[in-house]
Amino acid sequence: PLLQKEHKMNKRKFFVGEDAPTEKKRKGIVIRLRGGREFRARLVMSILSKRRITITGIREAEEEPGLGRDEASFVRLLDKLTSGSRVEINQTGSALKLVPGFLVGGKIEHDVSRSGRGIGWFLEGLLPLAPFCGKPLELILLGATCAGPSWRSVDAIKHGPLVWLASDFKIECSLIIEKRQAVSSKQEQIQDGPGRIIFKCTPVRSLKPIHAVDAGLVAKIRGVAYATRVAPALANRTVAAARKTLDPYLADIHIITDAASKRDSAPGPGFGLALVATTTTQRSIVVDLDSSCLDSSEEKDTTTAKNPELLAKICVEHLLTQIQSNGIVDSLSAPLFLTLMALSQDDVSVAVLPSLSTACISRLRLLKIFFGTEFVISPIPLKHEGNSSDGNVIEEDNADDDDDATRESKMPVRCACIGAGLLNVAKAVT
Repeated sequence: PLLQKEHKMNKRKFFVGEDAPTEKKRKGIVIRLRGGREFRARLVMSILSKRRITITGIREAEEEPGLGRDEASFVRLLDKLTSGSRVEINQTGSALKLVPGFLVGGKIEHDVSRSGRGIGWFLEGLLPLAPFCGKPLELILLGATCAGPSWRSVDAIKHGPLVWLASDFKIECSLIIEKRQAVSSKQEQIQDGPGRIIFKCTPVRSLKPIHAVDAGLVAKIRGVAYATRVAPALANRTVAAARKTLDPYLADIHIITDAASKRDSAPGPGFGLALVATTTTQRSIVVDLDSSCLDSSEEKDTTTAKNPELLAKICVEHLLTQIQSNGIVDSLSAPLFLTLMALSQDDVSVAVLPSLSTACISRLRLLKIFFGTEFVISPIPLKHEGNSSDGNVIEEDNADDDDDATRESKMPVRCACIGAGLLNVAKAVT
């Protein structure tokens, strides 16, 4: 008999000449990953694709190996959100096995105040799951509502991703901030209870493909300066400093202040600013910054860390940088936007995004592993104005190679893909 070459793929054997694995067989293959990078996205995609996953080597070389408090809390939240999921964690916490179950939804309450991260870190990770639940989701999260070094504030999520979720992907969702908390404190230090938000989302049958290539020009800027357990004048000073920088660029600017009273906020003192730039094509560019981020920076001086003028200056500079990138969303929202594009119907979706960050590249790799979705990415050259009497655009022929490389890294990119066609089987066809 002819010798057949035997291949191994994730401990499953098949022979050359046999038919390719069907979708049912492919879902039975265990995906093995290593390290704790993109932990939230890995678990979320495992549940959406119904594929088992094994993660090993989670901080095994560090002094405190294994899952962190935030990651363990996220696993418990996914367990509440699903039915039939099975999670196995080894004794050191450096290895995890997940057999995904079914998304149920319903009313869920979860406390993240002990995790060391804010509500935004958990809510942003769950946004791809919310539209595919069996029941309308009503999620109550308790914890810090502010921004942090590695997560966004609930204000930024409310005025950023939730806006284009409704306009581009036709997902009805809402976010209510019942109680603010400016810093992420331990539960033992909170006497009056942590911050509280309510997130609601209506499930959909599938996500429609999108075609968003025009970012448009900035038409207006809105924002909110919040303060909890500090002098309300800090919020007013933040607004004044932000307007001082933005007024030369645009006239339609409106930034409100939200100085929460004692009964409407947790005991943690702090303040912050969230800005939203809306374009002529109804695109939202959102940036946010909290005083706790200044505390964690290189500036350790207390007077500098609690300076509202400095906070407003950094936040406005970040907003102008995001506007200059000429994408339909900001760079922090790009990985989530790419994920929803890959989950849309089996048709072509096209979008213009800012220059790809490390998080976007990691997300593209995971989308190919779990769903087999590949993106066609092409940079879009930016026009640079030169010193010309007739006002025409001048191209510099003697530009250095380093300048060209830097300029190319800042170019917006055109991303196109064919969606995986994910369907919510619990949602009836209308």
